[in-house]
Amino acid sequence: MRAGTFNRLVTVFGPPGAQDSWGHPDGARQNLGTLWANVGRLSGKALIRAGGLQAEVTTSIRVRYGALRRMGLQNGMVLECAGSTYEIRVILPDEAGREYVDLVCGEVGNG
Repeated sequence: MRAGTFNRLVTVFGPPGAQDSWGHPDGARQNLGTLWANVGRLSGKALIRAGGLQAEVTTSIRVRYGALRRMGLQNGMVLECAGSTYEIRVILPDEAGREYVDLVCGEVGNG
């Protein structure tokens, strides 16, 4: 992979760690660091949920293969890039070439 294709800086956050007195996650996530990535939209679809129309966007975030182990990437982790927040849904490593990992993500509301 050419270095120029990884043109977005992405911040990686781990799963929620601490719990409140009731045992619920407090929502705080540990910042695991940043890495260079290529961000692209895969699809967008409109859904009807709970009586309202909602948009759902699927995004592919491609990172270098070494990030899979170095950052300990897993489903449910959160990525931030250019003001948008994404949750990792599926991890698709390039097992043949071991050059990159595609992270299939859903955009998370920021409010």
